[in-house]
Amino acid sequence: MRMRTRRTGRGPRVVCGTRALAAVLVLAAGLTACGADPRPDQAEESGPDERTVALVKKANSTMAGSSFTASGTNSAFGGAEQDITWDPDHGFHMTVRADDGTETDMYCRDGRSYISAPLLVETLNQRGQQVELPDDLADGYVVVQGRSCDAYFAVPASAERVPKRDGRIGGRESVAVAVQSPGGADVYHIAASGERRLLKWDAELEGMETTMTYEGYGEEYPVTLPPKERRIPMSDFQSAVMGVATRGG
Repeated sequence: MRMRTRRTGRGPRVVCGTRALAAVLVLAAGLTACGADPRPDQAEESGPDERTVALVKKANSTMAGSSFTASGTNSAFGGAEQDITWDPDHGFHMTVRADDGTETDMYCRDGRSYISAPLLVETLNQRGQQVELPDDLADGYVVVQGRSCDAYFAVPASAERVPKRDGRIGGRESVAVAVQSPGGADVYHIAASGERRLLKWDAELEGMETTMTYEGYGEEYPVTLPPKERRIPMSDFQSAVMGVATRGG
């Protein structure tokens, strides 16, 4: 798939308080910063109409129950390349690839996330919590229990219809819903007929335009979790990070 962005950073820079996936990473870890981002399944009081709510729910239900792959760029990570695979029988895997070739990733299965320690630290730092990663945890994955895996790709329930962005994606008619933010918008293109699944996601933020294209629905995508010796309980991660901060002070 083609990946495009108007501006990129050298590393996976996270923009504070604007993109749902980055917010989910932090919320999954139980570590919040820059205010509380709304959960994807929580609509605001002055939210969308009933037809749009039903459309989003149907799309999210289809996505959660179907395997797919997605590739593109993500403004939540400074325009870094991002690849996703999801298989309800195997789990979720996301890889973030920075301009210098550095890769970080995360997994999710059965409501348990395994977040690469460098990815989690970078996300926290860019969202206002300055923490340092101990060298002995650099190859580890922080284990977080309790958040549904489909939260990483769900269309937010607060999304509203934007008919002017309707179009055609990969030969299929699409309808668009969007979530507005002070610096731009996230636009989700959903199949207009048949299975209401996500075809494309556009993110516009502070002059940066990125895209993510979804395809390969129904294929099998094996997901191999990190080995047990590389898994780090959240409590151990927090203690290690606090220890570095204490020694640094």
